[in-house]
Amino acid sequence: MVDWTQPFRASYRYMRVSRATGLETERLTGILDDGTIERNDDTTCKESATVTSVDWRGIGPDLVRVYLDAEFEDGSAESAALGTFLPSTSSRTVGGAARTSTVQLTGRLAELEQDMFGQAFQLPAGTDAVGYAARICRDAGFSVIADDSAYKLPEAVAYGIGAPSSSGSAVEGKLAVVNDLLDRAGFSSARTDARGRIVMRRYVEPQDRAPSASFTEGVDARFLREVEDGRDTSGVANAVYVVYSAPATDDGEQAAGIIGSAEDAAGGEFSISSVGRRIVRRESYSEEATQEDADAKAAELLRTSQAVKRTVSVSHVYAPLTIGDSFDLAYRSQGLIGRYAVRTQRITLGAGCLTETEGRAYER
Repeated sequence: MVDWTQPFRASYRYMRVSRATGLETERLTGILDDGTIERNDDTTCKESATVTSVDWRGIGPDLVRVYLDAEFEDGSAESAALGTFLPSTSSRTVGGAARTSTVQLTGRLAELEQDMFGQAFQLPAGTDAVGYAARICRDAGFSVIADDSAYKLPEAVAYGIGAPSSSGSAVEGKLAVVNDLLDRAGFSSARTDARGRIVMRRYVEPQDRAPSASFTEGVDARFLREVEDGRDTSGVANAVYVVYSAPATDDGEQAAGIIGSAEDAAGGEFSISSVGRRIVRRESYSEEATQEDADAKAAELLRTSQAVKRTVSVSHVYAPLTIGDSFDLAYRSQGLIGRYAVRTQRITLGAGCLTETEGRAYER
């Protein structure tokens, strides 16, 4: 296995990938090594890129795959795929000494986001939620990598244009349906790997994920000295209400709702007495529940609502790290020691493949 902590010389390769076969068919020439790749776990499409070409002619329905080709000081070499994208738009600069085109590349999840189910359909109770989400993706031409899941829908769920919805807004888009099913099963939202395959992973707390990279202070450090450290308490609550409303019957009758509640009066950092006021979070669910269920859910949400968000932004040379992964940071001289989940990345396609990674963790 290659040791990415060793110095290397970086170059980049851009390959055309056939949409029909998934195979790389040719090397795309004329693309300069001055682009960027953006990854953001808080967006639905997750990734995008911008490159500059001196001879962009378009590639029809096909895809672009970007590689880092690394040559190490000991003479060994390694190639790492950085992403597989849809060419979405391009703009030209003309009339000067050189003619160039700026090419915008979009993550492949845009293919699902821009499509939707044109009519209502219903998944019956007992449907394998993750299995059906994977089926939607495979039917759209994707390869899928998914964790095993035993979760089955406890009740029927309707999707598509015209589907009935207790919230008044039906889930119609294919990516929205996929992510809704994954969320119900306790999975993170769908993302793509560097080869354009859809990845479905069960959600795991950042501190419980095995790290994909480690950044340690010292003479061999692979990150820049300046690191941003943030602590965000804006999402904290000290009281929670949850409202369960059973779906209306066929004759239109609506059962009375069940309201669960929980509050922190224990005297901790964010308790009602410490803050001096109530900060309330409210959630609604369209399903049946007992009072015990509702109170238990409120208590669970209260626990997660008192998580302080910690963020660090680290600039480092390339590491095999992407959104959904975790990394360890040991910057002891600045008091920064911890494990963080990758939220965003900005990769500069230049010397060292310099990457700015923002990680987050939750303190409870």
